[in-house]
Amino acid sequence: MKKADLYRIKAGLEEFGEVKGGAFAYKSIKNLELVTKEVEVLNKLREPTETYIKNIQTPLQELVRKYAEVDENDNVIEEITPEGTKIKVDASKQEEFLAERDVLLEKESKLVKAYDKQMEGFEKVIEEDTDIEFIMYVEADIPDNVSVKDLYQIRELLKD
Repeated sequence: MKKADLYRIKAGLEEFGEVKGGAFAYKSIKNLELVTKEVEVLNKLREPTETYIKNIQTPLQELVRKYAEVDENDNVIEEITPEGTKIKVDASKQEEFLAERDVLLEKESKLVKAYDKQMEGFEKVIEEDTDIEFIMYVEADIPDNVSVKDLYQIRELLKD
């Protein structure tokens, strides 16, 4: 199992909050403790530096706020595209937005490159095998009210 799988497993284990069943609940709590610790370590690997936040992330958020379309509650409107979620910018302001963004990123190119390198390191780490020794579930542990969808999230923890 890869370290990247830990994010899905953690989410799956968190879904079991209302599920009852002694052995199942016990194993779920223990496994959640194990996976949470490892996910916290992984998250620290991709955390941007204070300098990055101050010089790039915050100014980018300000640019987004300046150019993005907003709804009636003043929330930025996002569009889901095949490439991911994108902010919605008025077409007449698109070029101006991109130009300002590019100037900022060029000005802070060393920070951008450093963060890109940091993220490359993170991507390599999450492709490594995890050494967590989970407590495995057997069929007898699984309560009747657990869905296939929920079990699929933690499939690596199910003993054949």
